[in-house]
Order: sequence, then C-alpha cells, then structure tokens
Amino acid sequence: YNEVNENEKKRARIKDYSDSNWGKLISHPDVNNPTSPEGKLFFRRFRIPYPLFKWIVLKCKFENVFQCDDDLINEIPVEIKVLCCLRIL
Repeated sequence: YNEVNENEKKRARIKDYSDSNWGKLISHPDVNNPTSPEGKLFFRRFRIPYPLFKWIVLKCKFENVFQCDDDLINEIPVEIKVLCCLRIL
C-alpha cells in the first residue's frame, strides 16, 4: 500500500514544463529576435539575450552540470533549470 502511494506522489509532481509561462516563452518562434516583444520580454526577465541562453544550455548539457542522483530533479529540463538560475541572478 505504501509503495503505491509513493509512486502516485511522484507522478503527481511531474509537470509538463512546456505548458508553463517560461516554456511557452522559450518555444515562441519570435523569442530569438531581440527586437520582437517576446525577445524583449525574455531579456527583461532573464537579463541576457535568447541566443546566449541557448549557448549556456548547450554548455550545461555538454558538461552535465545539473546531473544528480534524484530522478525527479533530472526530469526537469535543463532549459528550465538555467532559467531558474538566471532569474535568481
């Protein structure tokens, strides 16, 4: 009985990050253009242009910066983790 409850709790925490506000922003086709409203919004929120963000994400994936032993944390996309770091800065 406890095993089923634990699995249900884990599944309940899994989220489709592409439906989040940040996921929608980074998947918008105009975010790459710094003069578009989406590109300007990205820059205001994260203080770097989108192409630099994409480079940082590639470096983080290549270097396995965010890898850990917790499966739930590994399910969060690297893009979302980088955006969280940028928001804190």
